[in-house]
Amino acid sequence: MIGELQLHDATLEHAEACGEIVRLARHEAYGGLGADFIDAMHDNEGGYTVSFESLLNSAHRARVATMGGKLVGLAIMDEDSEQVNSLKLSYLYVDSETRGAGIGTALLDESLEYATGQDYDKFVIKAFSGNTGAIKLYESRGLEIVASQVSPYFRKIGKGVVMAKDLR
Repeated sequence: MIGELQLHDATLEHAEACGEIVRLARHEAYGGLGADFIDAMHDNEGGYTVSFESLLNSAHRARVATMGGKLVGLAIMDEDSEQVNSLKLSYLYVDSETRGAGIGTALLDESLEYATGQDYDKFVIKAFSGNTGAIKLYESRGLEIVASQVSPYFRKIGKGVVMAKDLR
C-alpha cells in the first residue's frame, strides 16, 4: 500500500467501506464458523452498511485510517455501560492487506490519548481470546486482562477477554 497513514473522523460516507473491513476481518478470524454465521450477526436487509450507519450515528467517537486514499482501518468508541466513567473501544479493525503497517497501533494510541484527554478513568476493550496478535498489542499499551467472558457474540468461537487500563 502506497501512501501516508492518515486518521480522520468517520462519517456516514465511510459506512460501506467500514462494513466491508469488518465483514472480511470476521470471516477471516472466525472462518471456521462459515459466512452464514458471521453475516447473521448483522441485519440481513441492509447488511453491514446499515449496521455501520446506525453505529456511526450512535458512537461516542469514530475514527478511520486511510492510506493512499483507501480506507484501511477503523476505531469506534463508546462509553462503557458496565463501568462508570469508562471509554470502551468497541471496534478496532484493520484491512487484512495492510496489517503489520502500524495502523492498529496508531488507532489504538489515538483512542487512548482521546480517553485520557477527555478525563475518563478507565479504557476498556473486549476481544476474542484467540486473537493473540491483538491481545499482545493491547498489552503493549498497558491494558491488562481483567476478566474472561462467554457472551452471545463469543459463544460459538470460544471465550472473550475483557482488558482494561486505568487512566488515572
